[in-house]
Amino acid sequence: MLVQCKIQDWVVKLKQRECRIYIYKDDKEIKSVKTKLFKDRGMMMFPKELYKLICKDLTAANTYDRFLDRYYTWDEDDMEC
Repeated sequence: MLVQCKIQDWVVKLKQRECRIYIYKDDKEIKSVKTKLFKDRGMMMFPKELYKLICKDLTAANTYDRFLDRYYTWDEDDMEC
């Protein structure tokens, strides 16, 4: 199962085997975050530009919310990370 979302020029991807979330902008990797850290801090770990976009744009917020639903479903099922 691939867990990812596209928010304008940004892509947020969960790579389950690596237990990391990768953040891309214009197909270039900007940042990666361990899933344990993401679980504790959430989108505060995102680049400021993406964070502000999610906070201000309702469509972006809804897309991110669907990503979170799939992320937490995966997190409940997977105990390896």
